[in-house]
Amino acid sequence: MSNKNTLINLLNEGNFTKAYESLSSELQEENEVEHLVLLHRIIKFWQNREEKLTKLVHPYEQALAYYNEWEAFESFMKENKINPSIPEVHAIHNFVFNKALNSFLDSRSQSRINDIDLLKKISICFRELGEYDNSIKTLQYAYRLNKDQLISLMLADVFYAKGQFSHAKILFKDTFFLENNIAFDTKYIVCDKINEIIENIKKDNYPEYLVLEWIPVYGYIDSFLNVKRELSENEFEKVSADLVKFEKLYYSKQELKPELEPKILKKCILMLEYYIYQVKDEIKKNQYLLKIHNLNESLAKQIELVL
Repeated sequence: MSNKNTLINLLNEGNFTKAYESLSSELQEENEVEHLVLLHRIIKFWQNREEKLTKLVHPYEQALAYYNEWEAFESFMKENKINPSIPEVHAIHNFVFNKALNSFLDSRSQSRINDIDLLKKISICFRELGEYDNSIKTLQYAYRLNKDQLISLMLADVFYAKGQFSHAKILFKDTFFLENNIAFDTKYIVCDKINEIIENIKKDNYPEYLVLEWIPVYGYIDSFLNVKRELSENEFEKVSADLVKFEKLYYSKQELKPELEPKILKKCILMLEYYIYQVKDEIKKNQYLLKIHNLNESLAKQIELVL
């Protein structure tokens, strides 16, 4: 396509009307008709929304509109089997997230309020644009304000995207293993390994409401979450107390067994690691191994392979 660079530049600027006109003229000239028709549909998607988006005056409303439209566009691409890696989509992606980021930042500077949800969205825009350090700084600031489970997971996610895998794994493990209840919207986590683990859990037919709870155990067996670090005294005491509480409920409340099994297993794994690597106690190690075998013989054998 002779004017490909011009088209990419127009999409980077968000000038969808001119991009559409440029593409329409190319339809008369090019042999790659199928690809041109595809680009025609992609640009038309955004051109149809251009007037609505540009009419929004308030920075937060405008940012949120662009942010949400990208989600709608992802669904559109999936439905139409559009490759999200083509240069034209990448150019639109950059425009949308730059626009959303700048408007979110304007909104924050106007309100001067530490809105946690706004900080999360700003960090996502930075991440989408490959500005990992700014995304991390934003999330670290948000976490100081509110030690939220999702913020911790998002931090791990960005460290992973940045290539700091060891640090990311420790953060993922800390959140999944030390938190008693796992609950987050998976759309915020793009780490391929976490999503792969979730798919493996689903394949084993666990009910939807338990899928997230099984991430620590399956992640450990997968060797993704078997990274080691020492437990502090407070952490050790809390893990021990949580385990006692969960075991009492498990053996007294039949209806709670399905949701308590992954909780007990992940606490047992932490105790196993503690007595293998930190305090080296063979008797205690064997006690916790026995607990795991009594709960789930099949998973116990897999856990032992990666200890």
